[in-house]
Amino acid sequence: MNTFVTADLHLNHANIIRYCKRPWLMKGDLDSDGEWINKGIAEDRCLRMNNELIRRWNERVKPEDLVFHVGDFCFKNAQYKTTSEEWETVLNGKIIFLKGNHDKNNSTKTKIESLQICWADTLINMQHYPDLVDGRCRINFVGHIHEHWKFKKTHVRGKNIYLFNVGVDVNQFYPITMDEATDYCMKMIRERKEE
Repeated sequence: MNTFVTADLHLNHANIIRYCKRPWLMKGDLDSDGEWINKGIAEDRCLRMNNELIRRWNERVKPEDLVFHVGDFCFKNAQYKTTSEEWETVLNGKIIFLKGNHDKNNSTKTKIESLQICWADTLINMQHYPDLVDGRCRINFVGHIHEHWKFKKTHVRGKNIYLFNVGVDVNQFYPITMDEATDYCMKMIRERKEE
């Protein structure tokens, strides 16, 4: 069994494609104001995104695996699957949901806003919002900021705190293993100390 972490799938959210310039956006899809040229194009691109996110998820995650999803899982959409439970039937693994800003009405029904896990002898906090990180944990896995940055150093009460964006937009639209995530963080922390 492997343990994965990811965030910000935004299944059924066509506008996330244009907001974040996800790869399913094609030349000519948007008008001069940056809006979809028509609803049909938006729906087609959203369906393509959904299908590819599912494919990439299932390429890595096996049915016996565990996945922490750090917020913003899916949107309600009457035309496609409408609940997180329906999405879970096509996604491998057992998913532990953390609440993101878009998870209020999408049926994930999670009450988890943050959680800590000890992995490879390191206490890691998971929290959707980077500005609400836990200063007791040196490493925080976050989402919410999509493609804006992957790794960031900040200070909380005089301590160095490291934030790793586990969202799909900076991880080739795949979930990553906890080992990959912690190894990446340790590598970046070492590099930052040498600067």
